Amino acid sequence: MHTIAVVIALAAIPQTELSKQSRDFFSKVIEFKLKGGLLYVESDAKASGGSEVYQLAHSSFPGAGRLYVRSQYSSSSRSGGSGPSIDIRFEAGGASGNFRFELQVPGTAEYALLEQASPGQLKLEIRRSSVKVSYSQAKGTCTLRVRTPEESHAGRGRTFADALGDCPDTIQRAFLEAVEAYFDKVPFVATSNAPPGKALVRLRDGGVIVGEVRIEEVTLRTVYGELSIPKAEISQIVFPELPGGAPAGGAESLVVARRFSPRGTIELESFEVIVPYGTLRIAVSDIREVAFGKPLEAEKPGS
Repeated sequence: MHTIAVVIALAAIPQTELSKQSRDFFSKVIEFKLKGGLLYVESDAKASGGSEVYQLAHSSFPGAGRLYVRSQYSSSSRSGGSGPSIDIRFEAGGASGNFRFELQVPGTAEYALLEQASPGQLKLEIRRSSVKVSYSQAKGTCTLRVRTPEESHAGRGRTFADALGDCPDTIQRAFLEAVEAYFDKVPFVATSNAPPGKALVRLRDGGVIVGEVRIEEVTLRTVYGELSIPKAEISQIVFPELPGGAPAGGAESLVVARRFSPRGTIELESFEVIVPYGTLRIAVSDIREVAFGKPLEAEKPGS
């Protein structure tokens, strides 16, 4: 079994008009869930004849050249704009868990597909001019492929985590960046290759440090207010980057907690990390990601 630290990057892939609109739409429509090691797409859109989904799509893709939404009960369409072609299909109004979302910009290579033929059978594909990522899943067989200008790789396994863990870090990163860019969220695999009670700190220069991060909680300033998240609740902290790897000054970090994953500004200038030879003080500006291992019994919430 693979154990992996999932790397989630924010805004590392330059946003396009389609990806911005796509993120707005999918943030209201779907969630990724892991069940039995397989990736599932769930939606709150119920059997309403497709009207709810159509209204959301109409709002998110105002300049669509073609917008088509079909459910078991009805279909709605609109055409005439200069923007992307949007094709959405909900079997049984979405109640059966069967969905198909297809987004394409005519005359370009930009394309996104998310299709769940039945719960547990999934196909995901994103294409840009220089990047192509895909993931296909059936019971017992999961395949993840990524092609970038620098490299290409295929990961395979019996579960989503196995397929992702079969890929090098750069491929994992490219896949998850693309998924977040178009679908607003990423499938989180709650494992880490940091030992229990320790953390894995990935630096911007490529270095990796494993040790105990000396904090009790992380204070995160969000647009909705300030959060204080106990360390034992945190799985991962990801600091933003700009294209080219430069730190994104003023951009939001992502804190992946056990119950939710808020974005905001972290009120810390540095982390103290205890290693076998002493204590290191590492500036936040030098850190790309911190992945926490499972908390020790004494650290668990409520202990």
